[in-house]
Amino acid sequence: MTKDIAPIYETLKREIVTIQLKPGTRIREESVSERFGVSRTPVRDVLKKLEEDKLLTVVPKSGTFVTKLDLNGLTDIMYLRAAVETRVMIEIMDSVTSEQIQEFRDLLANQLKSLEAKDLSAEEFAAAFYDVDN
Repeated sequence: MTKDIAPIYETLKREIVTIQLKPGTRIREESVSERFGVSRTPVRDVLKKLEEDKLLTVVPKSGTFVTKLDLNGLTDIMYLRAAVETRVMIEIMDSVTSEQIQEFRDLLANQLKSLEAKDLSAEEFAAAFYDVDN
């Protein structure tokens, strides 16, 4: 991917991953082209890359859409993530300090607080994970 389209790709990817662009949303080359002030050729390259990343789905004679979530796949991913994270925690417990454990607890408390908040955005949830002072 060339440097000139990388910002467009990253912006659209972030909007899809954080569900600012909801699953099933139609993406039009013309709209993306106008939004970023570029011709349709680089937009096609960006959309192709997002399709390769399985973030977009192209339906012949219908259009390009944000890929819908696969709930079965999410269940598998959550299971694998839990298994990997549990194993990582077991392996690092001998090398962490009490201060690091407290920082981890603070991060988890911030995430819980964010989950309980109304109108929680994906960005706010992510910020709660990375920012202890949140």
